[in-house]
Amino acid sequence: MFIPIIGLLSVVGLYVISNLFVNGAQVIYIAKYMKISPFSKELFFIFGLTILAMYFAINQEFVFQIFHFIIIPLLVYVCYFGLLFKSFKNLIKEIL
Repeated sequence: MFIPIIGLLSVVGLYVISNLFVNGAQVIYIAKYMKISPFSKELFFIFGLTILAMYFAINQEFVFQIFHFIIIPLLVYVCYFGLLFKSFKNLIKEIL
């Protein structure tokens, strides 16, 4: 209906809005019926750390070498794993 008039922008907009609605409904359902909060202080810390790192990376003018594509992602993953190891360990203990 809108595709010939507005084009691809309408399709992408409808897709994004529908996904936001579905994800919001899932969060509300999980919080209301399962009594599980999908948010934690570690999650917000990781979001903040990621936003700062992305801001720093966007504003710098790096000349990337091949080792930047190997070492930096590994350090990021190790940092995230270190922050969430205790929560992950507790979750595994609870499941088993």
